[in-house]
Amino acid sequence: MNISISGKQTKVGKSLTIYARDNIISALTKYFDKFISANIIFSKARFNFICEISLHIDSNLYVQSSAESNDAYGAFNVANEKIKKRIRRYHRKIIDHRKKKTVRDAKKGVIASQYLIKNPENNKKNEGDIDNPVIIAED
Repeated sequence: MNISISGKQTKVGKSLTIYARDNIISALTKYFDKFISANIIFSKARFNFICEISLHIDSNLYVQSSAESNDAYGAFNVANEKIKKRIRRYHRKIIDHRKKKTVRDAKKGVIASQYLIKNPENNKKNEGDIDNPVIIAED
């Protein structure tokens, strides 16, 4: 788990670094056990701060987001919320596909267990019922 926090033409203090690291770790460990790397870059554009977050979660999964606000903490919070939403949606997509497969398999088992194999000896007893048909009365 490699997390790098840096600034373009700005200095990133210890408190912002610790804040960003703790929030990214808590957001990622909620859905994934481990991730490969996270890069957080803060930059200054005239009157606003820009925060760019890029995550490498799995071998083929990259998530990126950026946000702009009048302070660095606000920009990070908005970008982090975007990352959380994307990760949550991706995780939900994975979980739903897996559950659908197990539900289908479970239904197959239920349908198969509803079949009833009749005893052939009972069929011989019911042959005598041909002479005595069931009468259904209608009003």
